[in-house]
Amino acid sequence: MFSKDNNVFIREEIIPVSLFAKENMQHIISAGHFKSFKSCIARHSEKKQDTYLVFYLLGGNAIIVYNKEYYALQTNGTLIINSNQEFSIYLDGSEAYYAFVGGSKISEYIKEDFWIFDLRFSKKTEIFFYSIFSSLDKYEVLDEYSISSAILRIYSDIHIYLHEFRQKSGKQEDIQRAVSFIEENYQREITLMDISKESGYSEFYFLRLFKEAMMMTPYEYLKRKRLAQVKVLLLSTDKTIEEIALDCGFKSDISLYKAFKNTYSITPREYKKSVGK
Repeated sequence: MFSKDNNVFIREEIIPVSLFAKENMQHIISAGHFKSFKSCIARHSEKKQDTYLVFYLLGGNAIIVYNKEYYALQTNGTLIINSNQEFSIYLDGSEAYYAFVGGSKISEYIKEDFWIFDLRFSKKTEIFFYSIFSSLDKYEVLDEYSISSAILRIYSDIHIYLHEFRQKSGKQEDIQRAVSFIEENYQREITLMDISKESGYSEFYFLRLFKEAMMMTPYEYLKRKRLAQVKVLLLSTDKTIEEIALDCGFKSDISLYKAFKNTYSITPREYKKSVGK
């Protein structure tokens, strides 16, 4: 799926799977670790029954096109998507891990065809890929029992994240409320005071809590959100740069241009020309 034209593969493994594992266990079909130094597109058109892609974006940015909709994936984000569907991933100077996982009863564990998780889920994904490659390094083949357990563990982590995390009280819930506020209001001008009010804390205390939980400042999260949406609109609409800037919370096309150029080292038009072709 991932072309070698614009990517450097640090590791790529095609995993032989025993008949017993195919019929009775969760298993890894293939896995890899690569970097893309230029803009490129990974297309998935070979539909695979009972198979999911687990994709962890360690660095850079990606845009997923799924069912004619565009979704942004940012650094330390995780994508889990059903391989029975066609989809494309636009990569732009990215580093990523991926694994195609399968199992005869996979639908009993994964109830949705498409998920994107932010960096709060990243530690769980890191552990998942560590278990794959450490098993390969130790045994030169995958220990099918331990890998099946690792896959089931990430399924369990998904359910914990989706259900229990949202129900927790206290500081995590306060940070989640602030994150939701940013997600819903990034199109307008918002300040640290506006965001901290959603958490119920003072600006200074909230700033420290947010940085501990999210590993970035609220402003950095807001900028990431705006720029990720800029990329989506550049690829999915014919809007002008000025229109996109106003739609995404920038004061002008000039401020958008500067933020985009400083972050990605190319202009918005160069990005649309190279990735959207």
